[in-house]
Amino acid sequence: MSHEKFLVVGGYGTKQKTIFLHGEDAMTYLNEKRNRRKFPRFRTERELFVLHSDFGRIEEIGIGGMAFTYVEKNGPKNDQRKKGTLFSKEDDYLLELPLKTISDHIVCQSTSGKLNIRKRVVVFDDLERKEVDQLERFILNNANIQTKFFQQGATASPY
Repeated sequence: MSHEKFLVVGGYGTKQKTIFLHGEDAMTYLNEKRNRRKFPRFRTERELFVLHSDFGRIEEIGIGGMAFTYVEKNGPKNDQRKKGTLFSKEDDYLLELPLKTISDHIVCQSTSGKLNIRKRVVVFDDLERKEVDQLERFILNNANIQTKFFQQGATASPY
């Protein structure tokens, strides 16, 4: 008897189906289900920051959007600016990119509840061609991009 582990995916009602996957196929299936982004995101190689209602540190970034952490002071704000500025310590920056907040949640709560660390996920909203080119250059200069991604013929640009 084989001791391989299988992933069984089920449905409900009449649309029930079972798929038997194992090993690498199971992990690929799970990763594709969890990550529905149109474009990949990359971990930052250098310290990158954003000013978007709050001042935060960018954790990952891609052509489609980014995730950053920030310190929430005195409770949540309703001030969700529509534009944000990205910059690095090396004086590399992008001014007033259109952003749309997808999620914003607490990742570390203080005991007093006054200073919480939050994570905000945003997408770049209706970028012009010039902004896409600038963003692509910013990502290439500051993110940790695995070379095998580009060896497969993929491009980071949505155009």
